[in-house]
Amino acid sequence: MTQSNDTPNRLDRIEAILEQLVERTNENTQQLTITMQSVDRLANIQIEAFQAIGTLQQLIADTQQSMSEMQSEVRGLQTENRRILDILQHRNGGN
Repeated sequence: MTQSNDTPNRLDRIEAILEQLVERTNENTQQLTITMQSVDRLANIQIEAFQAIGTLQQLIADTQQSMSEMQSEVRGLQTENRRILDILQHRNGGN
């Protein structure tokens, strides 16, 4: 008789264990979904960061080009100013 009394108790324990497993599986599934959403958000942030870096690199390159052009123009103006100064100094007899 012990065997017949033990069977319902054993089935109840197995059922309780299965319910716990189902509950833990559901919790793990929810956590996995949350984690996957976080990974997706991080991936999007990374893409945006790379795009921003690309934009910044282009702005830096454009700025360097502009600065180079300005330096060239300044050198030209300096040369022109020296010529004008030389002309004026020669007109006034070197004074």
